[in-house]
Amino acid sequence: MENAATDFGEVWMQLPDGQALVWAQLPDGQALGAILDEESGCLFYRRDPDDVGFTSRNPKYSGPPDARHAYILSDFRQASYLASWALPVEDISRAIAFFRLVKRPPTFVSWHNDSGDGVVIVPGVRPRMRRGVSPGHLSGTARFLAALWTFACGTAGAFLERFTHELHTGR
Repeated sequence: MENAATDFGEVWMQLPDGQALVWAQLPDGQALGAILDEESGCLFYRRDPDDVGFTSRNPKYSGPPDARHAYILSDFRQASYLASWALPVEDISRAIAFFRLVKRPPTFVSWHNDSGDGVVIVPGVRPRMRRGVSPGHLSGTARFLAALWTFACGTAGAFLERFTHELHTGR
């Protein structure tokens, strides 16, 4: 069993008005963040600490396109995000659990690439790292093992995604 204290860094911060902030970071630099209130929240995914990253989108949102939702940030400033970015708290919890287990962004979330580098998060596929971030110094054997591990994680992730979808929808 993995040691969560050494393999996974996580910060939870309780904020005023029933809001919370969470950042989960992996040793390879990937991070998943959420800012949420009692009903909904927004997700943020970064491939590395310098990445602008991705933000969640809610394909089921049907309100006004310019509606905004206010959140309190960790420095207690208020920020507002488009309401169409917000997901139900249940989806936020599921996304954090998925990220912790599979160590990649949840593919059941609709993501928008804010960095503009053209990368799309595809179900079952680990997103490629930004140019210059990939460890090119690995030997051929290490690269093969890394590719094999990525494939195994992707397969496990696809299984987990189908399982959680069936569990969530009852189908």
